[in-house]
Amino acid sequence: MKVIVFDIDWVIIKSTSKKKENIKNILQKYTLYDFPWVKEILSLWINRKLIIDRIYELIPFDKELVLNDINYENAIIESNPIKNDNVINFIKENNEKYVFFTNSALPIDWVNRIFNSLNIKNYFQELLAFENGSKVENINYIIKKNNIKPNDILFIEDNINHINSVNMTGVNTLHFIDYDIDIEKQIEIIDNSK
Repeated sequence: MKVIVFDIDWVIIKSTSKKKENIKNILQKYTLYDFPWVKEILSLWINRKLIIDRIYELIPFDKELVLNDINYENAIIESNPIKNDNVINFIKENNEKYVFFTNSALPIDWVNRIFNSLNIKNYFQELLAFENGSKVENINYIIKKNNIKPNDILFIEDNINHINSVNMTGVNTLHFIDYDIDIEKQIEIIDNSK
């Protein structure tokens, strides 16, 4: 393995549920939550601006006010995320052994804030987020831009749907279902199975 690509939420941090709760509370405050499709949108992980834009298509309201409230509340969480020390320590201890990338559905501004607060941004060659493309598009970008064989890449992700879609690229995947997963041991298992 030469390259490791990390999803962020529920791998490096676990803050999405708190952020979604903040968004829900703010939408309730402005009586924008009582529509079935709003609950469905929040069950997906979508950029907060897209959520507000989608709601505004059907219900006029002060978008800037609501978005500012959401940004303020979530900035508090983002500035002090709940971190996974096991993964962060792995990154710090192995940054000379592997090349690290992110491949996140979070917006890039969140990724930058999170990584700055965790002091790990300098360990990553590139931070890819939803603005760059889908999980598969970002993996293909990493492969092409860096001329890396798919088999030399490990993608670590908590969402099985993203694991399944990225598997089609030929990249190795690790379904991250437990914060105590030993990444080094998993890499060894994958390398020995080649």
